[in-house]
Amino acid sequence: MKLSTRTTYGLKALSALAKNPGRMISLAEIADQEGISTKYLEAIFARLKKARIIKSDRGTKGGYGLARDPQRITMSEVFHSLEGARAVATCKSNDEIKQCTKACHCSVNKVSESLNNAIDQALRQMTLKDLIK
Repeated sequence: MKLSTRTTYGLKALSALAKNPGRMISLAEIADQEGISTKYLEAIFARLKKARIIKSDRGTKGGYGLARDPQRITMSEVFHSLEGARAVATCKSNDEIKQCTKACHCSVNKVSESLNNAIDQALRQMTLKDLIK
């Protein structure tokens, strides 16, 4: 399994927020600290905010913070908010699956389905707090 850049940066930014509980941090500070483009981080945070993983406040003491305790934010919900509900393991590339008439019934699909279930189960058991231990 290879993490996308969006997920990698999202996890780095969430870790920065989790290490500073109760403190609102500016987007610029996180971007500078983690070496992420502010514009790219804005797009990532829009997804995380929509999923109610982070919150934001405006003003001089504004910024971003976690919407709830890091122990209550699962890696599964982070991955789904950043990547969507797409499968992690597939027997072919997404374009080839559309062309494959046996994609739902072939024996290889059983392997990829099993892998996806195992990965999702592992992600549901991991929380954001696990990243900062």
